Amino acid sequence: MRYPTLSGVDATAYVEARRAAVGGENTDLVAPIIFKGSGTEAAPIVDGAIREFREQFSRLQGRTSKSGARVSGDQELTKDGVEGALCSSFHMNLSDLAAEVLTDPGFWRYLGCVEIFAFVSWRDGEGCKLESFGAGSSFPTWDCVPLRMYVRARICAASSTEDPVAVAAIAGTDVWRSHILRVKTGNAPELAVALAQAWGRKELTTDTVRDVAKRIRRLRSNIMFEVLDAEQATDIVAHQIAQAASTGLNR
Repeated sequence: MRYPTLSGVDATAYVEARRAAVGGENTDLVAPIIFKGSGTEAAPIVDGAIREFREQFSRLQGRTSKSGARVSGDQELTKDGVEGALCSSFHMNLSDLAAEVLTDPGFWRYLGCVEIFAFVSWRDGEGCKLESFGAGSSFPTWDCVPLRMYVRARICAASSTEDPVAVAAIAGTDVWRSHILRVKTGNAPELAVALAQAWGRKELTTDTVRDVAKRIRRLRSNIMFEVLDAEQATDIVAHQIAQAASTGLNR
């Protein structure tokens, strides 16, 4: 499959140049794209996914206040919530790409720096670090917005939850980034979903989620998380929340 990428050096230079342009939208600025692969073009899939992404983002952004929150019915949706709301369709629309594309760091740099630059700048702020675009490091980290969004939704889709879209949409970017993706809990979809759902039900708080996540990680030496079913994963999360509460941490 033939697909677009950006090198790490080129990605950094491109983001810095684009930021220096008025509003980050200089039509004379050409991205130093490197095409890899051969055969079937990835462009139709990517173009369709990005078109839908931009349309969805535009609808949400257009109804977003300066504080970064909007009202949808009785529900307030923050920037964090917008990221969650866009995850599943983003994943679904890109999931037909070949594995060679989805595992290439240059492809995620391309998406962050070129295709959804405006969203990343809005999501993480005009002065956000380069890593938000997938630049600034040899390999995109979980700070890379498009990579994080895609994998977050993929984990939910791989689980047995009846509503993976709703789980992926739970506003909790830091929970996903710090306590699921960075620590490889995401390798066990059932456990990742159970933790996200506990956060969504407010059984976890900002003060306690770190402790509970650490407790869960300690269990890995004795439990193979990848073979847990949904009920077992939910029980583990509930037990660790109870353990944290018994030590007086869950206030």
